[in-house]
Amino acid sequence: MQITADIFGAYLNCPTKSFLRAHNEVGTGNAYADWVRTENEAYRSAGIKRLTGGAAPDECLTGLADTKDLKTAKWRLAVEVVAQTRNLESRIHAVERMPPEGRGKAAQLIPVRFTFRNKLARDDKLLITFDALVLSETLGRSVKIGKLIHGDDHATLKVKTQSLRSRVGKLSEQLAALLTADIPPDLMLNRHCGECEFRTWCRQKAVESVKNRSFIPPPTTIIERGKVAVLIKEKVWDRTEGRGKRSATHSSPAAMARISGFLTKADGVTRPVMM
Repeated sequence: MQITADIFGAYLNCPTKSFLRAHNEVGTGNAYADWVRTENEAYRSAGIKRLTGGAAPDECLTGLADTKDLKTAKWRLAVEVVAQTRNLESRIHAVERMPPEGRGKAAQLIPVRFTFRNKLARDDKLLITFDALVLSETLGRSVKIGKLIHGDDHATLKVKTQSLRSRVGKLSEQLAALLTADIPPDLMLNRHCGECEFRTWCRQKAVESVKNRSFIPPPTTIIERGKVAVLIKEKVWDRTEGRGKRSATHSSPAAMARISGFLTKADGVTRPVMM
């Protein structure tokens, strides 16, 4: 299955989300997710206009699907570039071409990604590295630097993608293995749930799992609600050992779900022990 930048970005948020997107599941919608998507699309369009506005018409390529032109054409800027390998694909927002630094050296290609957020996260750096990785493997040449343009002031951050390439490669391999399965991965609620379009789907699974006592949460988890961080713990029985032995402390699945807005008392989930 082809891993696109969209699926890879979803995997950084949640393995279940990436699996559902890869298998063309339709989310029920989420107002915040819709707003983020709209803001990012508008910011990307405006950013591309700013870049192309400073380039002569014969120096700018638009909607480039054949990356062979990137090797031969005398251009300065390419936008909406589709780079594709056997397993990976990315629609790169823009690619800048820097002139060779000396004789016999190739021009440097720099992928550019736009995000409307003022504060960048590590995932943003991993996404631009994914773009650089796909572009590098498509062209068979090194892509050492990527650019993130973000925020109200259109700040630019140069990312040394080679230092993150190994990490992105491992994540891509893990994602590829995940997508070969016939069923979604085990449900895990996290901070991204509140802004995910598959929230309703996961809520239904959470209700079923908690009622069936089949949902095993990760170790202690901090869930942020506004400026308040709530630490939830609950002793859970270790059924594999039996004989009433207690396991290590785990975050309560019922508490995690309810605080994330997934479960309510109407779902028949008893109130968790909070310590």
